[in-house]
Amino acid sequence: MRATFNGREVAALALKGSALAVSEMLACQEAVNAAAAAQNAPQPPKDPFEAAPDKRNANDPFEL
Repeated sequence: MRATFNGREVAALALKGSALAVSEMLACQEAVNAAAAAQNAPQPPKDPFEAAPDKRNANDPFEL
């Protein structure tokens, strides 16, 4: 590939192996995305007796 500016060649780049490099870059990005998604997964409450605000418990006598 040749890049020109104002009619003058400013770079001549060989692109041999670039398809493989792009493929590896995409695989790396998928791995990063998967790791980020795993870190953003909801964590269980630290207090085992802490009630989840969106869940009702039929066995709780104080829950009306």
